[in-house]
Amino acid sequence: MLSVISPYATYLRHCRSGISVEVRLGSPESPNCSGLGICGIEPESVLSTTSQSNGVRGYLRIDPPTGRLLIHFTNESLGEEIRQKHFPPAGFSLGHEVQLPNWLVAALRLPAGRHRIEAGSYPTLDDGTFTTLSVRISAADECQYTLRLAA
Repeated sequence: MLSVISPYATYLRHCRSGISVEVRLGSPESPNCSGLGICGIEPESVLSTTSQSNGVRGYLRIDPPTGRLLIHFTNESLGEEIRQKHFPPAGFSLGHEVQLPNWLVAALRLPAGRHRIEAGSYPTLDDGTFTTLSVRISAADECQYTLRLAA
């Protein structure tokens, strides 16, 4: 008997195939990462013992057709306060570009060198399991902010 896998199940499998991370939301311009944006990205195993109140679990992967970085935030890790502040209907606001750490560049199998997430406003997609951002990444010689390491 053939089993049929639904398109949604296939989609969820693709989301979970990404690199398991914890994203610290906030602005690297402020000492406590308050504000809007992405303040840090660490492997989930690193932050699981030092989780911050603005830390959100998710999966990162490159979308082959577009070359964009997909960030699939798990809805179970998005509290109502975080959702209202960082994921309003107008979209996710990233007021600054951020350099991807070397471990993430290697894990994503990007060409060696510096890569950054470009500043901008990004629409979100909430499918009930994940809230997803599709962000532009590009090679960068210099970047205004390097993502912070976990405290």
